[in-house]
Amino acid sequence: QAQDENRDDGITPPTSPSRITEPRDLVIEAVGVTSPAARRPHPECPDFKLSMDEVRGYFREAREVEEQVYSHMLNWSPCFVEGTLTLPNGEKAEWEIQHFRAGSVLLNNGESIFLYCARCTAKAFPPAE
Repeated sequence: QAQDENRDDGITPPTSPSRITEPRDLVIEAVGVTSPAARRPHPECPDFKLSMDEVRGYFREAREVEEQVYSHMLNWSPCFVEGTLTLPNGEKAEWEIQHFRAGSVLLNNGESIFLYCARCTAKAFPPAE
């Protein structure tokens, strides 16, 4: 089992290995989307685009976080890329990746998996801190 990279420094979010590492039938459905929660279009969102290779890399490198960590510790961005995927067990899911490296996967059974990828280096992501 992969060793967790958690540090209890109050800044680094606690993570665990992701269940979404090798999705099949990965589709990007929209790039540069502004979240409806933003209430108006954000000027940087149209420039937030990830390639298929970058999305695959995200899912390979991302780690799972608890919903509370996702909601309260990670920086939120109104800009995201979204699409669909199929898990190795055949289950279909919808996904989104935000500009600040947070992501989520909504499974058909209603379960949400929350992700964070501190190591992802796509050009569209801001420089890592």
